[in-house]
Amino acid sequence: MSGTGNLPGMEPEQPKKPPKTSGRAAPSGRRLSFDEASLVKGMLARGDRQHDIAAWFGVNSGRIIDVKHGELHPEAPVAPKEALPPPGPYATGRTAHQAMSALKLAKATLDAAQASIDATQSSINAAKATIDAALKEIGEELGAEQPAPPPSKSANAPRPARPPMQAAKKLSYIELATGRGISIESARRLARRHGWPKQVSSGGRVIVSVPVAWTKNSGSGQWLTYAEAGQRFGVSPEAARQLAKRRGWQRRTPNEPNETARIFVPGGAYIHRADGRRYAEEPVPAGLGRQNPAMVGQWALDHSA
Repeated sequence: MSGTGNLPGMEPEQPKKPPKTSGRAAPSGRRLSFDEASLVKGMLARGDRQHDIAAWFGVNSGRIIDVKHGELHPEAPVAPKEALPPPGPYATGRTAHQAMSALKLAKATLDAAQASIDATQSSINAAKATIDAALKEIGEELGAEQPAPPPSKSANAPRPARPPMQAAKKLSYIELATGRGISIESARRLARRHGWPKQVSSGGRVIVSVPVAWTKNSGSGQWLTYAEAGQRFGVSPEAARQLAKRRGWQRRTPNEPNETARIFVPGGAYIHRADGRRYAEEPVPAGLGRQNPAMVGQWALDHSA
């Protein structure tokens, strides 16, 4: 036995070598399900890129190839287009992280704003309480009485008396216009301006409840022929006829062939001249036109406003 020899069974331990590694990360353990494989087939049929599909499901591109070649879930059908996710490219992990950071910052800003609003509301409530206390103290010092609560509405409480209704007469627009010597449109405007009640008769006519004081024209007037009206206003008979038609004056049709039509000219009626003066505030004196027709216009000019 040599001095350097080792006894049987007493061989020195050899140092353990570290396990060999390939330098690759450990598998994620993420696998495609049957339904996901169906979606993969639909996305491939749509023409999506394989690495975009892998990024959507968070798997290695090799799993997409396995589905494509029928090595993984070969029995899975192709998903229809309406069931597929939107086509890529999709956001990267860095983009998703940046978006998450931005959302966290926005939430922190909103929380700070809400805290500021709450603090402001607390200050407002404290100020209102101080003002209420001061008002109460001032009221007690001045001996001011608290205002009485409004009376409660009771079913038995007497209703306020309505103003007495004026005596009214039911007229159509034509009857109102005839009574006042105005046009039908003026009668409509008059009823609308005063808010007189109206209703539709069975014959389809509009009937207005007109106060009796308004059923007749308070002013005076004259029944004149077109020639006499022309003399009054210093215009031709045809112009007088157009004036009567335009202003809606009443017209009386003659009963006899040799009689002429007459129109009711309201008192105070006049027409404006081009120079700003007006014909004729007062009726033409009787007989003036027969004596000298040329004097009518001069008389109206002298008596115009």
